[in-house]
This record gives sequence, structure tokens and C-alpha cells, in this order.
Amino acid sequence: MNIFKGLTLEKYASSGSHRLVFLILVSLLVGCQAPSLQNPPPTLPQPPDETLAIELIYPPAPVFLNAQGFRHALNELSNQLTLLYIQTPLRPLPADELTAVVAIQKRFYRYGLRVLFIDLNTPEHWPSLKNQLESAGANFPVAYIDRSSGDWLNSCLHTGPICDNQLYIIDAGRPGTEQILPVPKPWTIAKLSVKVKQFLTARASGNARSEKAI
Repeated sequence: MNIFKGLTLEKYASSGSHRLVFLILVSLLVGCQAPSLQNPPPTLPQPPDETLAIELIYPPAPVFLNAQGFRHALNELSNQLTLLYIQTPLRPLPADELTAVVAIQKRFYRYGLRVLFIDLNTPEHWPSLKNQLESAGANFPVAYIDRSSGDWLNSCLHTGPICDNQLYIIDAGRPGTEQILPVPKPWTIAKLSVKVKQFLTARASGNARSEKAI
């Protein structure tokens, strides 16, 4: 049972406990509706399901993750396929990229896909980002990370300096550095949909399901 069910980002934004903030963030990512061995996700293709099992309310103040919290979040998502979008400082968030991520989350959420958005800008950027997320109908956790602490984020992602907005597919079922793979630009809803379906097919195959299932 998810003890945080029903909590939203708005409710934990004012909490003084960083651990509570992190646990709720992870619980929203994983959630009670996450696929399990007892209740495997449905197979594709099926009619698109535009209804998500969660509805987040973005808080007035941003949520922060440190290095330990970010690594822990990746570990907690080890049983799911995750899209990680990183917005770099002084780079605008393209409307088409945000629209694509929102659409892909809606399309594949019930098959085990999760989305995490990380902003590397200063907290003053949050009101503008919040408005953009809400206008696009975004429904995934967003957290800020302070890059001044060093290059630990690059180490976590097995990459060099992140100079532009970047989307990653995280699949802990793959070996070594193949667990975190950048999605080359330019990508569209159609291209990203194909890529996600490929990963979901591989995961289903690894769970002894036929590749024809997806």
C-alpha cells in the first residue's frame, strides 16, 4: 500500500523534511498503479489511454534534489522504464519537446513508463516553468538540482557536461552504462513513441513474454 497516496506536490512543498519530500516524490513516480509481477502491464497495441492514474498539483515553490536523492530516485525506478528530461541553464524549453513528453507519458503510463523532469536553472525560473508545464497539461514530478555542487550529475548519467536540454531513457534492466541512454535530437512524438515501444518490447521479452505482445 502506498502510504503517500493522495498527496500532491503542493502538500509537501512546505515540508521541512527533505527525506519526506524525496519519499513523496518517488512515491508519485512509482505509485500504486505501477506494474508488478502479480499485475503485469497490458500488452500493446491497444487504444491509446489518455487518462493517468495520478494528478499532480505543482507547488508555488520548487522542489529540490541533492546528489544522494537523485541517485536514490534512479534506484527506486529500477523496475520501470523512465524518461528523464533535463533542462539546462539559460536554455528555453521548446514547446514541441514538452508536448511530446506529455503525450508519450499519457500513451505509455499504463505500460510502466514514468517521467521525471529536472531543471538546472536557478529557483527563480520556477514560476515561468510552472506556467509552461500547466499550460501543456504536464503531469509528472519536477525537481531542481544545484549544479554548483560539482559534476556528480554527469557521473550519474555516465555523460560529459550537459550543454543543452537533453532527454534520457533509463532502463535499469540493461547492463552497465546502457541503463541510461540519451535520445538523439531532433525527436518527435512519433519517433519517441517508436523508441519507447522498442524498450518496452525488450523489457517484456526479458520477462519471458513474446516480443509480439508489443
